[in-house]
Amino acid sequence: TIPLALPVLPMVLHEETVECIHYRHFDGGLFLALADNRTLTLDLQERMEAMTPQTMQALNLCFATKLLSFDRESGELRPRRLTAPIRPQEAGVRDILAASQRLGYWFCTINIEQLCSYLRIRF
Repeated sequence: TIPLALPVLPMVLHEETVECIHYRHFDGGLFLALADNRTLTLDLQERMEAMTPQTMQALNLCFATKLLSFDRESGELRPRRLTAPIRPQEAGVRDILAASQRLGYWFCTINIEQLCSYLRIRF
């Protein structure tokens, strides 16, 4: 959903968060990452609020280029493409993409109330 898109940029553009989650397993990885590093949620609410304009611009760009679609009935954002468009050579970019894939999986499989509690965020 659109609210769940709001913490994505603040997390994948936060080096410490990316370093902690990019290599985690999809199942249970978020819980292990939060248990290993309790500072991951530190200032996430503030970063999310500060980056809301960039997130909305990114979503507009994704809709305009048809990378994402929005299902009005369910309120879900859906990718139009299931394969990665590029295979980046730079390790930092690969880590960001891996972290974003994991966040997408976790955000789709954990209910919003639990996510808000674990990440200490509110909408």
